[in-house]
Amino acid sequence: MLLLEQPATGQLLQTYLNEHNFNVEKQTETIDFIDVDSKNDNEVQVMLSTSEIIQIKYTCITYRSSNVYDYGISIGSSHQTTPQPGDRFPYVIFSPCYYHLILFENQQLTKVNQFVEFIKKAYSKMIQIHDSNEEKIPLRFGGAILIRPDGYIVYRTNIFDIKHFQ
Repeated sequence: MLLLEQPATGQLLQTYLNEHNFNVEKQTETIDFIDVDSKNDNEVQVMLSTSEIIQIKYTCITYRSSNVYDYGISIGSSHQTTPQPGDRFPYVIFSPCYYHLILFENQQLTKVNQFVEFIKKAYSKMIQIHDSNEEKIPLRFGGAILIRPDGYIVYRTNIFDIKHFQ
């Protein structure tokens, strides 16, 4: 599920329109609820509330099995059911100019803190850092993930090895 406040809604609807060839933008001007079944069994629900927040719920979209996608890198152990490099992250942080590093670990740990400081120093103009607890991201698993601007996971770690990240 994702929550976006205005003004990101227009850009989100335009992206959705381009990807799925539906005329969602015009439909959302006149009705409050849209339920669209796509050909690949992904369930999409677009709901507009009175406070101008859009919620979209969808099943996992992945390019892991495709030979045209760079799978990204994963270091450390992670459960198969959690998002992996090559999957679309099931929660959207709408800022299309940046990569997003989402931390699911306590930043008080020395290794995590060193990793975060390295990212801030070396990649501050490219990567925004998000704490899953502070931003109330409704997912919980160990480590951190790096999300491309288009919403796909490109890197995942629970070891926080700076050399490996470089």
